[in-house]
Amino acid sequence: MLKVVFAGTLVVLSVFSWGFVNTSSTFPRSSLLLTLVGTYRPYATVLYGACITLLFIVYVRLLWLAGHKKIVLKDLRTYICIAAAVLFFGFPGFSYDVFNYMATAKVTYTWHENPYTVMPIEIPNEQMLTYMQASNKIALYGPVWIAVSSIPHYLGFESPLFTLFLFKVLEVAFYAGVLWLIWQLSEKNLWSLVFFSLNPIVLTETILSGHNDIVMMFFALASLYLLRKEKYFFSIVALIFSILIKYATIFLIPIYLVKLIKKDKMSWAAVWTWAATFMYAAFLLSPIREEIYAWYFIWPLAFLALIPRESLFVWLSYGFTFGLPLRLAPFIYLQSWTGVTPMVKKFVTFAPAAISGLMYAYRKHVR
Repeated sequence: MLKVVFAGTLVVLSVFSWGFVNTSSTFPRSSLLLTLVGTYRPYATVLYGACITLLFIVYVRLLWLAGHKKIVLKDLRTYICIAAAVLFFGFPGFSYDVFNYMATAKVTYTWHENPYTVMPIEIPNEQMLTYMQASNKIALYGPVWIAVSSIPHYLGFESPLFTLFLFKVLEVAFYAGVLWLIWQLSEKNLWSLVFFSLNPIVLTETILSGHNDIVMMFFALASLYLLRKEKYFFSIVALIFSILIKYATIFLIPIYLVKLIKKDKMSWAAVWTWAATFMYAAFLLSPIREEIYAWYFIWPLAFLALIPRESLFVWLSYGFTFGLPLRLAPFIYLQSWTGVTPMVKKFVTFAPAAISGLMYAYRKHVR
């Protein structure tokens, strides 16, 4: 029954996402879904909120089952495969970042311009300008990401739809890589694998929306995995690759250096805790640059999977996991990022996390 609810919710969310296709683009679109999103906004908002709530309930239930050893690896693989197969075919309508990746790749490899000085809007007659949301910005990501993005760009043969799905193939591949690393670094702890692999933010922002944060975290985890194996050169290269994708993992450098220098004097349990702390800090400091986005929470989640599940940070993550995706709800309802939308976004971001923190404090007091 749980698998049916999980799969059904993902199917609804994946289909619903096609209601956010920009009508100026060449992507396939459904008039029925466009009408639902554009005209029947209260119903669309309730539908989206219901999907997020159900995904969260299933997630919490699976964590409970894993914590009580009532789920096996085979079952977990089934859930992961269902999620990957269903969300892969969704449209990244909840965030258009993947189109920025595609545009930056075109500026670099089709037009042979420097993406750090030339904006997509400066390219004449570029069709993507009709539906991009950041055409007036230079490349926001590091050179390693631009190099990686050459793969789907060249294999896509200038087809926007084909290139889009090739970017999603890339994200799913790195998602699988992160799961393997968490499985190894957690000493094959099933709860840790459930915690990250089926987190609603990870699923929707990686497989559905195609954000590159999963690539950055793959190299960050790989760096520490290689460090534990005492493969120092490759470890350092992996950390550099991570930083040169999206820069946020520069916060890991102090921890990395301490572990590299002190070695056995700093336990790996301490490394995971400090890494989670520093990436939580990077997440909470992100409004200094722009604002908090749901996909930024993938940064601490990768390390929270490796620390004790009864810690405060893990409990806070439940609140953020539920609240962060709901930041989109006021926009679906109002079709505007101004007005009361910013206030509602702040409330749904931090109120659930505060409730999670209070629940943690209550549990500690009772015990």
